[in-house]
Amino acid sequence: MPPGAEVFIDSIDTGTITPVTHDLSEGEHTYLFRLSGYEEFNGMLTVDADYNYVIAAALKETSIVLQQQLNQQMINIARAGLAIATVGVFIALWQQRKRGD
Repeated sequence: MPPGAEVFIDSIDTGTITPVTHDLSEGEHTYLFRLSGYEEFNGMLTVDADYNYVIAAALKETSIVLQQQLNQQMINIARAGLAIATVGVFIALWQQRKRGD
């Protein structure tokens, strides 16, 4: 999980961010991790006092972030294509001048 995700336990903002350790009472608890640019990760955990638990969450980037990255890549490709086309036009014009066309 990327560091810096907000931690909610039993729908209450704990005021902490990952990575973090919490002591929970026995019984069922819900958890939620929230980080801007990522889908929320949530679940339920039944706590037994005799055990320690580790929640390892793999947060997925939101489709908005992925779309922004794709858009930037398309802009970069378009710019590269424009640069190549521009160079091609200059070469063609230079060749025409050289030949006297």
